[in-house]
Amino acid sequence: MQIPYEFQIGAHTIKVLKNKRLQDAYGEWFTYKKEIHLAKPKKDWSEFFAFQVFVHEVTHAVLETMGRQDLSENEAFVDGLSEAITQVILTSKFKEV
Repeated sequence: MQIPYEFQIGAHTIKVLKNKRLQDAYGEWFTYKKEIHLAKPKKDWSEFFAFQVFVHEVTHAVLETMGRQDLSENEAFVDGLSEAITQVILTSKFKEV
């Protein structure tokens, strides 16, 4: 699964920086910079896990852009929502048109 280097949320351009050295985190969302920083994947990380980390940080970005800092600060909520979104994306099946 590919992770983009940039995407839009409303009028905001969000940059995704990969292979960052992070302290005690797999990823981080920086509201003031409009950036997501992702740790360098470890060899034992599955492709699913690395993508879910990205979606987890996107969830923080979306919630904070919506003005829902309260939900963004609830890591259990963000984890649950990002896991569900990741599963939807990675298990979607399409019929050829």
